[in-house]
Amino acid sequence: METHFSERYSSLLDIEDVENLFGKLRQTCGSIRKAASRCGVARSTAYGWEKARYVKTMTKKKILKASLEDNLTETLDFLTSKSKERTSDLLLTYLSSIYQKAIKQDRDNFQNLLHQILRARREHFGLIQDTLQDEISDMMSILTEKAAGFQIYPPQDSLDMIKSSYLIEIMPDLTRDILVERADLSEVANRYSIPLEVPRVLVTSWKAVMTTFTKPFAGQTMPQRDWICSRKVIQPVRARAVYRWWAPVKDVPDEPPESQFVDIPVKRLGHADTTKANPEIRPSYMS
Repeated sequence: METHFSERYSSLLDIEDVENLFGKLRQTCGSIRKAASRCGVARSTAYGWEKARYVKTMTKKKILKASLEDNLTETLDFLTSKSKERTSDLLLTYLSSIYQKAIKQDRDNFQNLLHQILRARREHFGLIQDTLQDEISDMMSILTEKAAGFQIYPPQDSLDMIKSSYLIEIMPDLTRDILVERADLSEVANRYSIPLEVPRVLVTSWKAVMTTFTKPFAGQTMPQRDWICSRKVIQPVRARAVYRWWAPVKDVPDEPPESQFVDIPVKRLGHADTTKANPEIRPSYMS
């Protein structure tokens, strides 16, 4: 295995990498002479790397092979990082070349180049998220603006291509736009660059929650922070957005004043006015 990896990946190494690997071998062996003997290179070669501009391929293979034999896990981790860095550079160069062509093309050629970038972005999404997120985001922002001028609307990213941290970041604003502003779901999806299924699921979830909150019940208790209006008791939902969405009632303040919290029995039979049995606990704004 060591021979195979040294033959295949020695080309990734530059002079600095060779020096680092040899330095770790020197620490393991105890001296430069022993490390050079372990690798099968002349001691004078090791001393000349500081001034050298080039390391022979055969020398790279010998040092990499010795490193793999003595420090397998650490050396493989180094090669993985090095390979990822090299691949990231190649991918950025590739996407940048397509981007430079696309911004200078007419509609038909632009659309073809845009599809190339989108395909490469899907295929290498993990690498882009780890190392090239800012660069590719800037490219896509300009390309999306140009596409809109051509009346080209690329498909939204799939849910697998959206980072969970981004969803957490936009969730408060997304909830406000849907439940308070009652914006069109398609417009919301385009605004936040998310699949349409996300706002749809959000609305479905809130409907399910409110259906559970508003089912008739008897013999249960609930806090005094009820919003009482039109001879109904609306179970408290501690968010203004939900209150406006599900209980649009006139002449009731947006934020009812705080009242003391006491447990009172509530019987949800039809639309009985439960405050008649306990007139002393009516909130002050209902007086």
